[in-house]
Amino acid sequence: MHLNYDHTMDCVKKSFGGADESKWGLATTHNSDIDEEIAYWKEYGTNIYPSIVINKKTYRGQIEPLSVFNAVCAGFTEPPDQCLKTLHKEKTVLKTNVVDGDGVSAGLIVGIVLALIAVNVVIVYCCRRKAKRDMNNEM
Repeated sequence: MHLNYDHTMDCVKKSFGGADESKWGLATTHNSDIDEEIAYWKEYGTNIYPSIVINKKTYRGQIEPLSVFNAVCAGFTEPPDQCLKTLHKEKTVLKTNVVDGDGVSAGLIVGIVLALIAVNVVIVYCCRRKAKRDMNNEM
């Protein structure tokens, strides 16, 4: 591969914003390419190349197609069909107010709770009545 010196120097001059070559070594001289890399690192916190950023978070793991795909799919609250097919999962559908043949209806649960409350009221009434009777017998 042959590099063109003049082309390379033009690129370097552009990255320094046309600054004089004698000022390149000064701390006050800025390089636009380096500034972009520093800004990227500050925003995404990555300085490892190659790196992958998913949802503004640096991916930490093996950079293999399936691993990265799994990480992308993990970012969805409701993954698209492509994710479900690859991960061999079925789409989950939330069922509300559905009673299967083996299920219990809401009315039955309310009835059971009310029956238990009634039984407790009767037990408390009987216990108080017996305690009152015992107290009257002792006097």
